[in-house]
Amino acid sequence: MIKVPSKYLTHLVSELFEEEKLLQEVLQVATQWAESAGGAILVRRSQGIQLGASYRLELALCDPLLRLCQSSLPRRGETVREKLQGHDLLCLPLNTPTDSQGWLCLIQPGREFATGEWEELQPLLNLVAITIERHRMQEELQQCQPLPSAWTATWDPVEETPTFRALLRRGLSFANQELLLLVGETGTEKELLARRLHDSRFPGGTFSAFSGNAQGFVTAARRAEAPSALYLDCVEELTGGELRDLRRVLGRLRAGVQVCLGATPYLELLVRARKFPSDLYHHWSGTQLKVPALRERASEILPLADNYLKRYAEKEQRSLRGFDRTASEALRRYSWPNNLKELEYEVARGVALAKDDLVRLQDLSLTLRADFATAGPDEVEKHQLIQHLERNHWNVSLTARLLGWPRRTIYNKIEKYGIKRPRWA
Repeated sequence: MIKVPSKYLTHLVSELFEEEKLLQEVLQVATQWAESAGGAILVRRSQGIQLGASYRLELALCDPLLRLCQSSLPRRGETVREKLQGHDLLCLPLNTPTDSQGWLCLIQPGREFATGEWEELQPLLNLVAITIERHRMQEELQQCQPLPSAWTATWDPVEETPTFRALLRRGLSFANQELLLLVGETGTEKELLARRLHDSRFPGGTFSAFSGNAQGFVTAARRAEAPSALYLDCVEELTGGELRDLRRVLGRLRAGVQVCLGATPYLELLVRARKFPSDLYHHWSGTQLKVPALRERASEILPLADNYLKRYAEKEQRSLRGFDRTASEALRRYSWPNNLKELEYEVARGVALAKDDLVRLQDLSLTLRADFATAGPDEVEKHQLIQHLERNHWNVSLTARLLGWPRRTIYNKIEKYGIKRPRWA
């Protein structure tokens, strides 16, 4: 019987950023807890399905396992039970919100896996899938065309990050497409990315941005002349009538007019719940860029913070050397639910409140200090719980599994701390 080490595996996913080490560690833990004879993790690559990690797997089973996955396992990951050379084979999907990145395959000779015991692993494996997806995206981005040489010296801190530049290269490969879907959490600078993509394709052309204003967007799209680009954010919040108008105007765009649509990952949940037209979503997702959250690019947090500090220090005419060690560690460890916008706000606040030539922990917001465990224990727990709920789209069951708590405990703490769910939850 599997005893899922929820907190331990969640720690692995959050701390091990190298895909190879993560897959091997997760596979070993899952195999041991499932009391399996061995197993493997198979991942999707541009070249096809490949072996990502193996643990106590007989060499004679490797090729048959790969062939089985290539021929039998569905594109959208579902749990599959098969027989492989007399062994009971259990394949658990590694799912992201939009696709399957591969499978965790466990092999048991001589007896079958007990039904249902392995289901506790699934939410954790979905987190592993996000790491695989990021790795595959980086491989694709490295093969894209170089950036225009004129864009090198005048960008703001966000534009200088490796992630933004990689996304820009990837977006340029869609330059001939009339529509591009940008999916990322709030505060990930999707509009800035759309603007720079437009600057690349139509230097000197017109760029117009609308956030949730479908009527204004539709009017502008009808009048748009080449060369121009339009950006509409928050498309997951559009009503049925607004979506009909949007569908109609997108089918009548003039040549030389490009449209970028911005959405949060919540859009996929709406499609699954049949609250958003699936045909429209699948049409858009053919040219889709996924913008990673700030917590998924942890190596960029401190360089970004330093660059923001230089900008605001210059604006305030202050001479600051940077952050002290404690403040830097607090910035690095925080999960940044509101992403780049929240980081910029924190740095601007720190610059304004710094009493000497360093920004210190006490100059940062209560939210950040609470997360760093300098506030009272109840306040720390409240802020951490809110961050987990936001990260899991306020899915209480998934949050409870990841934290290793009963669902009733989550509900009790929500009531205790007076946590209010947003209107979309």
